[in-house]
Amino acid sequence: MTYIDFFKELGKQIIALNRYFGNKIASQEFETNPFGDVSVFIDKKAQEIIVESIIKQSIKCSLLSEESGFMDFGQKYPLFIVDPIDGSLNAKRGIPYSAFSIALAYSQTSDSMTEAYVLNLSNSDEFFAIKDKGTFLNNEPIQKLSIASEIASIEGIKRQTSLDDLKNIFKSFHRIRSMGSVALDLCYLGLGSIDVFFHIQPSRIIDYAAAKLIIEETGGGVFEWGSKTPYIAPIDTSKDKPFWALSDIKKLDYFYNKIYSGGVV
Repeated sequence: MTYIDFFKELGKQIIALNRYFGNKIASQEFETNPFGDVSVFIDKKAQEIIVESIIKQSIKCSLLSEESGFMDFGQKYPLFIVDPIDGSLNAKRGIPYSAFSIALAYSQTSDSMTEAYVLNLSNSDEFFAIKDKGTFLNNEPIQKLSIASEIASIEGIKRQTSLDDLKNIFKSFHRIRSMGSVALDLCYLGLGSIDVFFHIQPSRIIDYAAAKLIIEETGGGVFEWGSKTPYIAPIDTSKDKPFWALSDIKKLDYFYNKIYSGGVV
């Protein structure tokens, strides 16, 4: 038994919210969520869809969501790790790059994740992965692109970000992108559309849980910042560490030496 069909059903309901993207309703504010951010209409509605579906289908589980923190539905595991709308700032502003993201775990660390699903809410691209069985795009096994020029994506840049942390990244790639959805960036990394991804600030597991399994099942990898150590994240509400990720793990030494030999740590 897998939960992928359940995740797809959630996706069908949540993508209907894109009719609100870019208008005033999308940005209507509600209460502050457990992480100190103000929930807006589209986040709140997506969360309601998820909770109501779990209850309706009598699924015994727990839930970790950006909108609610931990919720108990009668059983500690399976644990669903959910970002109802990743890239909600894009969605509020009508920028077509946001996603619904959900992963399944059986302990409190990311290496226990067994299933993952990410839906592009703008074009309906549907990524899912099952541990040891690969990653699929729109129900077909992913066929990686092979493009000579090297492209990187970076998220987490803030006003206080040190330029020293960025200079080697910027000079190491043909182009740099910052698109506003960690989940989608990592999924397209798995597709080969992007070669390397950097999250330069500490991030919550909620933002990237599903996409982490997706990239790993394509033959890519996620690593601790400035290191070749595989990144195993705690499944909790904290912001843990910055990290970087590769489309192709066979190129780990090549990209590590290219980027970090200049001192970007």
